[in-house]
Amino acid sequence: MKSTARRKKALSILLLVAMLCSFATVNAYAAGGSISISSGRASPGERVTVYVNLDSNPGIIALSVAVAYDSNLTLVSASNAGLLPSYQASGTLATNPYGMGWEDSGASADSTVTGRLATLVFEVSKDAKPGDSLKISVSMTGSANYDLDEIAFSGGNGTITVPVSAHDHVWDAGTTTPATCEKDGSTVYKCTVTGCTETKTETIPATGHKWDNGTVTTAPTCTKAGVKTISCTNSGCKETKTETVKALGHDMGAATVTKAPTCTEKGEQTTACRRTGCTYKEMKDIAPTGHKWDNGTVTTAPTCTKDGVKTFKCTNSGCAETKTEAVAKLGHSFGKTEVIQSPTCTEPGVRGAYCEHKGCTEVGNKSTIPATGHKWDNGTVTTAPTCTAKGVKTFKCTNSGCTATKTEEVAATGHKWDSGKITTEPTCTKAGVKTISCTNSGCKETKTEAVKALGHSWKDAEVVKAATCTAGGSKKVVCQREGCGAEDTVNTPALGHAWGNAKVTKAATCTQPGVQSVTCTRGCGAATTTAIPATGHKWDNGTVTTQPTCTKDGVKTVKCTNSGCKETKTETVKALGHKWDDGKITTEPTCTEEGVKTISCMNSGCTETKTETVPALGHDWDEGTVTKEPTKKETGEKVLTCQNCGETETEVIPVVASTGAPVWLWIVIGVGVAAILLWIILAKRKKEDKEEAKR
Repeated sequence: MKSTARRKKALSILLLVAMLCSFATVNAYAAGGSISISSGRASPGERVTVYVNLDSNPGIIALSVAVAYDSNLTLVSASNAGLLPSYQASGTLATNPYGMGWEDSGASADSTVTGRLATLVFEVSKDAKPGDSLKISVSMTGSANYDLDEIAFSGGNGTITVPVSAHDHVWDAGTTTPATCEKDGSTVYKCTVTGCTETKTETIPATGHKWDNGTVTTAPTCTKAGVKTISCTNSGCKETKTETVKALGHDMGAATVTKAPTCTEKGEQTTACRRTGCTYKEMKDIAPTGHKWDNGTVTTAPTCTKDGVKTFKCTNSGCAETKTEAVAKLGHSFGKTEVIQSPTCTEPGVRGAYCEHKGCTEVGNKSTIPATGHKWDNGTVTTAPTCTAKGVKTFKCTNSGCTATKTEEVAATGHKWDSGKITTEPTCTKAGVKTISCTNSGCKETKTEAVKALGHSWKDAEVVKAATCTAGGSKKVVCQREGCGAEDTVNTPALGHAWGNAKVTKAATCTQPGVQSVTCTRGCGAATTTAIPATGHKWDNGTVTTQPTCTKDGVKTVKCTNSGCKETKTETVKALGHKWDDGKITTEPTCTEEGVKTISCMNSGCTETKTETVPALGHDWDEGTVTKEPTKKETGEKVLTCQNCGETETEVIPVVASTGAPVWLWIVIGVGVAAILLWIILAKRKKEDKEEAKR
């Protein structure tokens, strides 16, 4: 167990290095603890001090945080408050966010301290303006407990307020109200400039109770729990609390055999509690040993079709029991398959295999060999086809000994027509004729096709009647093909109106359409009117007339900005919803019992609260004390004590093996396990960073 603790501590150092390398990334977790940063006031060019506080701590050995701040702030100094050991800083003071880390490589248990972590001094830029609120935020970038599990911490925000007053404040030394275990303290500073009444307040976090290890006031027995009283060690605090000390449980000694077991009958053993004053005893059965059978002897040999018999004897001293088992029949073992009857073109053959076991003549694996079918040659044309008549092709089977034949039709070739010749030319009104001939050897067949009439090719001759805006006209056309001379009169469409620019006769409003008119420019005197769509309301951004609360919606009134329009409408402003603070522990958790956290709404004027359960701490067992050394025949015992509440637990130490693995092998295994754990932690961190980058 000691070597395991050393490995945990070594890995905690490596974990802190990994956390300090990841200050640029801030992960989001469900809150397990909380970190805050104080606020302040300072004029441009003035310096201000703020504090990073650990407000709630569920138990850690390593912690790293990042402080991000407004561009109008310059980090002048950063100092460790000494709450946690082994302080390290990331980068220079100019690094934004600025990283800080702590780890306790020698810790034997988680630290649950709360209070001030660090002191930071900022200088306000001369470019800052009166009334500016300069944000400072603190966030967790990594943490680990004694078991190397990552613990989530919620962060907080602080603000440096730039006063509106025209002069630079000069603050006095301040009046301090010290913090107690349960209540925050404060320091109030007053401006010493004549006529200035400005003040600023800095909060001093409550120290929290610091509990001692406690004193057992009622000792536990085997069956009854005891009581431990725990006191706060902070000066002036007299608070106490009690914890239950777990009952010891019986410390059973070695068993004594009162009746030895046989192959078929149970035995009996007795054990008694070894604690002084306890008379508790337990009786337990010892299971029968059961028969121990030899490898058996085959008394009847199996055949291909019949099972054999194997007989077994019990080898335990004094036992003459026997049992039999069936030896499975061998089954046929068929050899190589061979052809029994060869197939022909039309008749199937037979294939099978003979059993190879001595004395067996069984034939198995019989199968049919398909008929080979005819294998036809490429065939010979015995009757040639013509353009209109089919031919014949004859095929012969090439398999040895087969004289079968078959015939197939050869399709007629069909006519092969040329592109034809025009034997009668077409005119504008009459079709012509094309004669087409077959080009196949010996064929003199022909056919004719009509050539479409050309139709007239009209050309404008003169205007008979001019078209107007609303009425069509006509014109004379003449065919221009040589030798035709045909004439015709065709209609021309109306020109349609050519509308000029529109004139507004009635302007449109938000809700009423307007009117506009247009006149034809061709001089026909035609005119028409069209509607202008209503403009619609143009709403401003609105004014909140009823402020929303956490639980009730507010009202926004919106006005139309169009000239002459006085229309308004209302919109719902969604309720704010509660803005919960990080909460305060109102009931501290113990090893076995849950605590309570009370959370309050931070919205102005809201007094709502809610509670959350704080998980029980769980026992933090020490490395234990060996109360009984193990031997090669008997197990040993180790008593583990909780470092938080003093409860104890007994652990069995296995018997000592006759031979063990060499020391070097355990060293190699330990180094390998440590490397694997470190790889898992770093891989988890890398995955979370990628997920955060995606968000």
